[in-house]
Amino acid sequence: DAKNPTYTLEVKRLYQSSATQPHMKDRCDYKLQYDDIPVSELPSTTVTVEHDYRIGLGETIQYDSFATNLEDVYTQTVSSYRMVFPIDLSPIKHGKIVATQSSGEPVEMAVSASYYSSVGTLYGSSEQIIGQNINVGLDYVQWKTLTLSNLDGSELTLSMTEADSIQTSTRESNELFSRGIGSLGMSEDEGFDAMDSWELNNSDFASYYSIELRETSDDLAASFSYYGNKMSVLSCGNQLNNDLFRKEGSGNYEIEVRKSFSGACPNDFQIAAPSTISPDSNFRIKFESNHVDEAYFELIDENFSTLLSTIFVVEDVWHPVSSIPELNTGSYFLIARNSDAVIVGERQIYVTNEPMLGVTKSESRLELNTNPKIHVTASNHHTNEPRNWEIDDMIISGFDNENQPFERSYGETLEGIGTTVITLDKIPDLLSGSQLIIAGSLSSDDTVQQFSLVWQVEFIQPTTTCESEFIYDSMNSHNQMLCMIALQSKIHGAGNMPMAEQAIDGELNIHNQTGKIVMSVPFTSDLFSPTPVRINVQDLGRYGNYSTTLSFADESTFFVENSASFVVSGLLGDEVDDEEQISDFDLTILSIRNTATQGDTVSILWEVSGQDVKYLVADIYVENEIVYSTTESVEKREGSLALKLPSSINPYNDHQITIRAVSEYGEIDTELAILQGLPEQSQLLVEIQPTKPTIGEDFSLNIVNPNGDNWISWEWQLSVSGSVISTDEGFAESDEVSISITLPVSQYTSNPVLEVWIETIDGTIENRVLGIDPLPMRSVEFVLKDDLVRDGVSEFEWNLQGIYLNKMDNVDLIEVRMYSMSFDLAHKQQYVSQGDKGQEEISLPSTILPGTYNLIVEFTFADGTSYEHIQTAQVLESPNGINFLGLTIPPLAMGLDTILVIGLVIHAIVLHRWMRGKELSKEEIDDEKFNQENDEDYDFIDFIDGAGVQPMVSTSDSNQHSDSDHETSDDLTSIDKSNPDLYQEYPVDSGHFWYRHSISEEWTMLSE
Repeated sequence: DAKNPTYTLEVKRLYQSSATQPHMKDRCDYKLQYDDIPVSELPSTTVTVEHDYRIGLGETIQYDSFATNLEDVYTQTVSSYRMVFPIDLSPIKHGKIVATQSSGEPVEMAVSASYYSSVGTLYGSSEQIIGQNINVGLDYVQWKTLTLSNLDGSELTLSMTEADSIQTSTRESNELFSRGIGSLGMSEDEGFDAMDSWELNNSDFASYYSIELRETSDDLAASFSYYGNKMSVLSCGNQLNNDLFRKEGSGNYEIEVRKSFSGACPNDFQIAAPSTISPDSNFRIKFESNHVDEAYFELIDENFSTLLSTIFVVEDVWHPVSSIPELNTGSYFLIARNSDAVIVGERQIYVTNEPMLGVTKSESRLELNTNPKIHVTASNHHTNEPRNWEIDDMIISGFDNENQPFERSYGETLEGIGTTVITLDKIPDLLSGSQLIIAGSLSSDDTVQQFSLVWQVEFIQPTTTCESEFIYDSMNSHNQMLCMIALQSKIHGAGNMPMAEQAIDGELNIHNQTGKIVMSVPFTSDLFSPTPVRINVQDLGRYGNYSTTLSFADESTFFVENSASFVVSGLLGDEVDDEEQISDFDLTILSIRNTATQGDTVSILWEVSGQDVKYLVADIYVENEIVYSTTESVEKREGSLALKLPSSINPYNDHQITIRAVSEYGEIDTELAILQGLPEQSQLLVEIQPTKPTIGEDFSLNIVNPNGDNWISWEWQLSVSGSVISTDEGFAESDEVSISITLPVSQYTSNPVLEVWIETIDGTIENRVLGIDPLPMRSVEFVLKDDLVRDGVSEFEWNLQGIYLNKMDNVDLIEVRMYSMSFDLAHKQQYVSQGDKGQEEISLPSTILPGTYNLIVEFTFADGTSYEHIQTAQVLESPNGINFLGLTIPPLAMGLDTILVIGLVIHAIVLHRWMRGKELSKEEIDDEKFNQENDEDYDFIDFIDGAGVQPMVSTSDSNQHSDSDHETSDDLTSIDKSNPDLYQEYPVDSGHFWYRHSISEEWTMLSE
């Protein structure tokens, strides 16, 4: 009966134990119930309307009998209708199809061609023009079927008239020189043209070229990719056929060719840029290619207008792009052109105002008695600027802990900005093992995103482990058997099971052979570890087979059934197998040392838990033979044990120490420790000299055997990246040998490896692997011609040096970086260069502080590799020179400036003394002579020192230090030399010390 169908449901028990006895099985009660589902909740479907209509030229069809098609629809609701019409149109005619429905909703249209046609299917909305063609020599185009969808059940009106606005022609010559004009879409001559294939005339033998779309009609969208949207195609000279595909609409287009006649085709060109951005984004772009050194980028809109054009950008160097004011939402082409304007790379960038929205679970499984958490994110594309968001219609559904289904609104609107984690505390207590489903919509401004999250609620899977056999001993007062109960959290369909994080009350039930419960032992589970439960065997009886089950106080929690079994027998207390016992008596040991040899005394720290210990038995083994044993009586739970290793002629032996602890109840736990003996280290010495060999020259491999075995057999192999480039072998009747090896001339992209095999007289063969770090084939000489001055310009020269140089060694880029002594970047400057030598200028800003800096100059070669020159440099407040009478005289070569200034000073002193002598009385002259005899030298020295000139007269030792030396000494007394932020040696072990008074100052080197 289609209106009253009958369904068969199969109910199976999950996670049942292997026990077959009825009394060992948990009772599993269940019930089935069903409710009528409202029509609004039925799953939706699209109904295909059955009819006999056909659509032809000049016909109009009206249809409103959709309800008659619902007679056989019982378990679904109708979301929309679908109708299929055969097309009756003469192959020499063209038509225009129009479909409307009274509700005003658009009608989706799909027009399919005949089986023999090559044009496929056309898609449109509410209106579609179709052109046909059966001319000999052209593609056969005839449309056979019209499919209408998105019909809502309101009255449909469908008509077809003869098209009056179709293109006259879409045929064109397919030979392409520099520019081409073509047409795609519907036309009178071809009917329908979906693709144009252009054949390039490459009679000028271009190495590679690009074809790009320059313009299209307003109604036409075309692409050089069938599946995507591309405005250009790059060809490496051998691809003469280039296809342009119609995406939608009809109209004309224009294409243009750009060619390059030198260099390899950059078919490896890759553009790095964001795929989606917001309109106000700042972003960076770069490219990578082995064949293009520099290119410039353009950002093109869908109308092929250029919104952005950059300068030339060097390969693998990021170029920043600031926000573009006229950048509206939509799709854009980001293209890269080389120096010949050939498009060598292209990718799309999407601009959107819509934010990135997301709602995810913060955890995959839901623990018992915990609330779920959701992670909400809302931000702008690329900039990640936080956006306001809201969740106001969240629906929660599942089963509560009384096994009752629920589905209701969460009852609260959630709001926030950016990203946050929210705990949902309005969730009822859930049934263990069930599912929780939360669905809703996350909105930010006008953007809405639906979400649905499903949690698996944990249930408990217990595991009970008991000793398989317990031998009862009436002479032993401790007749208790240990069972361990592990409670693990699990979800359906998952294998890994962590320990339950809840303390759960339950009972361990002991069943006799008849199934009767003879004992119930209560317990509360331990967190994160198995729970020990003790069974007093004397209360059970001496003999018999027993089994266990578990029961729990929380009836709302689903527990997987579990059981264990054991046997109680005998009075043979001395024959208990230690390995079959489960005990809470636990011994832990720790050796203070992991290495020791014969005759050494070692200390073993020990600790027991669960029971008190009575004896410690220590055994020492060497090569699986016991060499020492001792027993100590103890009455505490921790301590140390001192053991002296026995003497032995072999110091390389390892020692195994086994400690057995015997508890007050006779239970035993054993631990062991391994002490390693002397390592049998090789005495062979293997080295190369020099440590950094020169390419093309010899270096020495030196082998020394200190044991004096009188001869050495050797073999060596030199390889690069796994490929052997040279090898040799030999024999030496001595304790040492020096072997000469030539390092072949090559531009090593990876360091060579020297592998050496050595055999000595005792037959021992040793292998050594040495990494070779050769001196580079090329380097750059760097000369800083001027002092570095703040807010000034300093010149430097550079010169490429090396062997076997060619144009691939030319320097393309120079980067100067200056770091403070605290390794902060203080200045950076780049220079574009092409050649093997040059001269540049370093322009320092006024913001840089005087002091000592690390100067790093990186030279990038044409082959992409680089070389670094590193030195320290002083930044001065003002240029060096001689300050005389307020003027700075720059330093001259050969000390000429110093001689000139000293002459001027002496002349000034003599003139000053002579003028004063003419004006003094005799008495004053006598006093002046006395003062002059005592002060003449000091006045002269002070004057010269004030002028910045070194004195040429001898002075006493007490006057050798300048005022600045005293100031430096005074400054150092106030510095904490133990603070590395204020005083340190750099580089380490160099003997050069640096100091500063605060971390905000620059470092100053201490004068030696």
